Amino acid sequence: MRKILLSVTLVTFQISSFSQTTDVFDFAPSAVVTTNGQMAAGGATARMGNSNTLLIPGQYILIDLHSGVPVNQIKFGTYFSTDNRYIPAGYTIDYSTDGVSFTNIASETSNTNRNPSYSFVTTQARYWKLTITANQPSQTYCVITNLQVLANGAGSSTNNLFWNPSPWGSNSIGTGGGYVGIGNFDPKRALHVSGDGTNFGQWLENTGTGTSETARFSFKTASGGSDARAGVIEWYEGSTFKGDMRMLRTGGIEIRNSNDVAVFNVNNDGDIYIGNTPQKGNLWVNGNITSRKVKVTLSGWPDYVFAPYYKLPSLREVAEFIKINSHLPGIPSAKEIEANGLELGESQAALLKKIEELTLYAIQQEEQLRKQQDEISKLQLLVEELIRKN
Repeated sequence: MRKILLSVTLVTFQISSFSQTTDVFDFAPSAVVTTNGQMAAGGATARMGNSNTLLIPGQYILIDLHSGVPVNQIKFGTYFSTDNRYIPAGYTIDYSTDGVSFTNIASETSNTNRNPSYSFVTTQARYWKLTITANQPSQTYCVITNLQVLANGAGSSTNNLFWNPSPWGSNSIGTGGGYVGIGNFDPKRALHVSGDGTNFGQWLENTGTGTSETARFSFKTASGGSDARAGVIEWYEGSTFKGDMRMLRTGGIEIRNSNDVAVFNVNNDGDIYIGNTPQKGNLWVNGNITSRKVKVTLSGWPDYVFAPYYKLPSLREVAEFIKINSHLPGIPSAKEIEANGLELGESQAALLKKIEELTLYAIQQEEQLRKQQDEISKLQLLVEELIRKN
């Protein structure tokens, strides 16, 4: 076969699934592979016998396992299974947790095996890189296929157990570091459940004696675009929708009833709407409120009415205002209340101001009545004096 000069390109692809044994698990089938080599006939999988990746020294195949998992063996083969010229003479195997800083775990300089298999102490990492350092004498490139990233399952010497890990994460249960993961191999909490796609990632379901008694609590993510939801927690009874709580892409939270009508909403500014007709304000309730106590903090309480500088309008002025406007001065009209609502604190302050003004009017009336009574008493004495003289 003629030697070929290869151009360096960076290619990313999803490797296809394949069968595996029950006690050794291959994490590679659903991983994402990146190579700066050349992918030859058969497709860009670097996995199956009808696919191959051509590499020159310095080029690599990088496998992203989506999450840190325990690995203790790397295996690969060559497309030309009977021709030693196309196996790598030298290669390194490195791992990384972040895809940037790599640590070497294996190094070969004189390989003659057409199906290399390198075992090592179980190491947990997300990224694994196979780098070609040398080809066979007089060869420009090597050909890699059927790359596997393996780990022992239950009963191994590791402290991690895995069940059904292929395809990646969808039906797997794993333990590590004292945590349990469902749908993932790197649990971060005591119970870490993972799902994917825009449909239901997880269900919590309780079934009674009949289908109608089934209650389901599920998690869901929206697909974006015109969908306002970033995530949803839904409730079902059997197949009947009973309501949901939505995390909105705008940053708010919304709760909907069984009719799929929003009944509670917290927007990104912290404003709360209760009911299905949001209005302006920090708290909007479309309905009745029952409370044993309501406390309103307010400045400008109208004690100033009793201050010496306060100019109390005359009753004549008040009468003229009422005649023109059909409501008390300082009190909103019916149209204003219908349009803008009633400010509870301001309303109480305005009513108290009117009560205090009425109190001053009553005091003035009492003073006038006292003066009039004094005048009447003086007139009575004068009349009696005149009667005695006659």
